[in-house]
Amino acid sequence: MFSFIRSRVKSQQDAEDILQDVWYQLSSIIDTQPIELLSSWLYRVSRNRIVDKKRKQKLQSLEDLAYYDNDGEMVFPEALLLDDQNPETEIERAIFIPAAIAAAVFIFGSAVMLLWNWILPVVLGVKMITFWQAIGILVLSKILFGGFRQHHCHHGYHGHYWSGKWMNLNTEEREKMRSEWRERCTPHLKQE
Repeated sequence: MFSFIRSRVKSQQDAEDILQDVWYQLSSIIDTQPIELLSSWLYRVSRNRIVDKKRKQKLQSLEDLAYYDNDGEMVFPEALLLDDQNPETEIERAIFIPAAIAAAVFIFGSAVMLLWNWILPVVLGVKMITFWQAIGILVLSKILFGGFRQHHCHHGYHGHYWSGKWMNLNTEEREKMRSEWRERCTPHLKQE
């Protein structure tokens, strides 16, 4: 159990804390609630504790990303401040994404239908098709040639990589990195 937890957290101390929480939770309910599959229960509770620990660390690490300006005020890098996330933009996204998907389906379906009806009846002597048949051809070609395999996004991996790297820096290295990023991201005034 310890090796399962240790492989998913950054330090041995965190792993020991999580393991202690799991054992405490087990000891508090073992007499009152029957547990059918003990190993499954232990792994599920361990995983939940690991997720809880990572959520807490994420909240704490935001403060580590901030720096103090000349006036002593805490400043967050602008990359952390997402002004575009508010209820209005969420509603706009909820409307825009389905509309964009519908428009793409219409455009590609129409293109397949027009190309099919323009070229293939003359060249191969096949019948003309309707819009919905063109959509069916698109779906069929996706299944036959593109498949439905999951496209892997590496953004999450890189995010975890840099987050882990940041968490392993000591205070001096973090301050050095902050000053470098401050220098890179601060607009340089033109010298006249």
